[in-house]
Amino acid sequence: MNRDSWMYFGLGLSLGAVVATLFAPASGSDTRQMIAQKASEGIDQLKNQSQAWKGSVTDAMNDTVQKTKDTVQKAGRTLQYGKDNLNAAVQGAKDAYREAVATTPNM
Repeated sequence: MNRDSWMYFGLGLSLGAVVATLFAPASGSDTRQMIAQKASEGIDQLKNQSQAWKGSVTDAMNDTVQKTKDTVQKAGRTLQYGKDNLNAAVQGAKDAYREAVATTPNM
């Protein structure tokens, strides 16, 4: 939830408590007990929801870390492949040069 949602939640909770107090057919102590119970239930629900969000965020973070590791490993393999190909090309050029020099008559 964003900040405005929390503000509206608190405002709704407060307004509901005031309306319940004004129109409650129960005694004052019963009404206070009911308000305390409902507030406790609301707090419990918020705790449960925050735990669920925490789990979702943790899962998303772990997934992102794993994907990043996989990408870095793939990049490393790609760089090694390019390095190997470049070394092979340089060695081939050296060999071709040596062969050309060896087979060319001196003038």
